[in-house]
Amino acid sequence: ELISFLFKLLHQLLTTQERVSRTNNNISPLCKAPGCPSIDVEDSVHALIKCPGNNGAGQAVFECIKSYTASMSEEQAVRLEYDVDSELEFAVTWVLGNAFLKIWEMRCAGKRPELYIVRADLEAKVSLLRETRRHTNDVVQIGSILENL
Repeated sequence: ELISFLFKLLHQLLTTQERVSRTNNNISPLCKAPGCPSIDVEDSVHALIKCPGNNGAGQAVFECIKSYTASMSEEQAVRLEYDVDSELEFAVTWVLGNAFLKIWEMRCAGKRPELYIVRADLEAKVSLLRETRRHTNDVVQIGSILENL
């Protein structure tokens, strides 16, 4: 599920209002998320980070991850383009990818993403990752990131 989402995200294939409006002129590119004033075009950056309808969940994840990178814009975060130590690369990508996936799922379901829900989902997935015992060092790094979220 995560791989499919990341493929769509990185190839700009998410069904944002902006993308849908390019194929159907009758559809507005403006955001329709609950809680969003609908004055911004809904592209992937808006949908995952900037949208007020996300209750700050995407922005909180971005700010947390930004503290681990040299410098990163919101656009770079959505494209998973950042400069980070090699030991943190998996952890940062994992946290961003899974957080964005949860935010996107909630938006598609017509719900307003909440940070506590995104964090709880990440913590549940960390528990599953810990059970695989393949990424023990990465799980520790992810845990430290989540403590700051």
